[in-house]
Amino acid sequence: MEQQDDMAYLKRYVQNHPDNRMAWYLLGKQYVIEEKEAKANYCFLKAGSIYEAFERKQHPLANEPQQLIAQWNRHRRMKQLVIRS
Repeated sequence: MEQQDDMAYLKRYVQNHPDNRMAWYLLGKQYVIEEKEAKANYCFLKAGSIYEAFERKQHPLANEPQQLIAQWNRHRRMKQLVIRS
């Protein structure tokens, strides 16, 4: 239960503070715990240098983050449209 509360809080916090890279990193760590790799990678790419500082390595997908993030957002929007219709 506590883990879900943490996840809900972090999601709300990131929505209200989208430029907070530490929040993105922590949200990504929560997704790793839940074994949601794609969502974790998205968060880690948004975290940028915070990920590199804490993990002591560059994210494997860091060379093309803007393209991946844009692709992820398009996929999410399409999925939401399908669900609505």
